Parts: sequence; structure tokens; C-alpha cells
Amino acid sequence: MSATLTSDHDIGDGKTSQDVTGSVQADGTGSVAVSPPSSGAFNPGTFNYTLTVTPQSGDPVKSSVAITVGAAAAQTASASLQIGDGAAEVATDYEAPVTLTWKVAGAASAQLSTAQPTGGTTFEGTTGDGGKVRLAVNLGSAMPYRLTMSEGITPIETWEFELAPPDEPSAQPADLSGPSPKVAFGSLLGAPVALPLDGDGNGGGKITVDSGPHSSVTFTLTVSPKAGGADVTASVKAKVTNFFVKLMMADGSPAPAGKKVALELNLSAGPDGTEPVGGPQAA
Repeated sequence: MSATLTSDHDIGDGKTSQDVTGSVQADGTGSVAVSPPSSGAFNPGTFNYTLTVTPQSGDPVKSSVAITVGAAAAQTASASLQIGDGAAEVATDYEAPVTLTWKVAGAASAQLSTAQPTGGTTFEGTTGDGGKVRLAVNLGSAMPYRLTMSEGITPIETWEFELAPPDEPSAQPADLSGPSPKVAFGSLLGAPVALPLDGDGNGGGKITVDSGPHSSVTFTLTVSPKAGGADVTASVKAKVTNFFVKLMMADGSPAPAGKKVALELNLSAGPDGTEPVGGPQAA
């Protein structure tokens, strides 16, 4: 006796005909496993399996069964983005490199972009040792600013500055090849960077933004789902300290530490502001 199992077309395991004689038990029963292919999914459709048993004498006997496989559910698109050591926001310095960790699934495409917030008019902080002040400043245009140091609500001293946004950084092309992918901040400002995906629309890894941002920014990972529908996004922020100054009092001594300072747009200033000794390094 022999037994053969056939199907009218391939379910995905590459077996349209197989000898199953060895699976037949003494009582005439038996079982055969139809296992998914290496990709993990059967082909969709209806597959007609026929078991043909040929005895030592007499005509073959056949029995058939139909198996229907539905289409695999579309993978839900997802996007994850972290900055630094797995945070949603980090504090960093002017043009210091920052590391982004990204992961996407079910994507037709994925890209990384950046955007700067609208320029502000007031920025607050506190004096440090030796009269040093460090602020995260976002400027919309070149304007005069006044820095006021206060004790409580009482102003102690003021300084005036002419500040301007930093020059646009050079847009070096992104290099996402190799073990250490890197993109310059200027390149991201110019245009989003496409991220590499595998055949299933999945991808992930780390990208170093170097040189880093020159002012506070938001980085956004945007995924277009393979299954269609609205884009999926994830965002992180970098708060960039880019205004560094050492404040000196009228008597030549450094400004005292621990005092509140506010840098505000000075619409009443003349064309030239006065810089303190060791003047501002504003970006």
C-alpha cells in the first residue's frame, strides 16, 4: 500500500505532492503537518488537498478536503523616537552632537525631519559663579535685547546687546551607511532624511546629529503606513543653550551668583547696544 497527499496549488510550503505512506498507522489512521513557510505566512486562497491510497490490489481510493487561508492582516504602522539616553527631551549646548534612537514597523517609507520653534522675545535664567549666564535663546531676527538682573522683583542692573540668529549651518549630506549613521543639523534643516527599511517595512537604529543644533529644536520621525491611512509620527526635543555671557558690575566685579536674569526684546534701544566686559557669545 502507498499513500500520496497532493494539492491543486502551493499553499506556501513548496509541497504540492508528497508521499505520506510512512505516516499511516497500523489501524489505517495517520496525520500530516502542513507547516508555514520560512516567511511565517501561508499564501492566501483555497487549497484542495487529495489523499490517494493505492492498495496492493484493487483501485486507488481518494478523499479530498479544502483548506481556505485568509489574507494576512496588515501590520499596524508604528514609530518610536528617543533622544540621548532614551529621553523625550534633552538639554545640550550649541552645535553639540545629539544621538537619536528610532524604530518603525509596517512602513512604506520613513523620514527624519527637524523644525525650530517661533522666535521668542523673553528668555529667563539665573546668574552662576563669576557672573556667568547661560540661556537657551531662539531669535526670529536681529534685534536689540536688554538683560536685566533682579533681586526678587527689584531690578539691580541692566546690560544691552545686539543679537542675531546664527548663520545657517552648512548642509553636509547625510551618511546613513555603516555602523555609525550620521547627519548634520544643517542637512536636516534643508530637507527631511529618508531612513532605510527592510522588505517588510521595518527598521531602526541610532543616528548622530553632528554638528548638532544651534538653537532649540524638535526632531520628528514620520512614517507612511504600508496599509495606507494617516501618517504616524513621533517627536523629541533638544533644548539648546546658545547664549553665554559673563556679566560685570559697574565697579568691575562679577555679577553675584543666584540672581534672576531676564533677556527681553529692547524696542527702545538705539542702533548700538553696550556689551559688558567679557561680552556675550550669543548664537
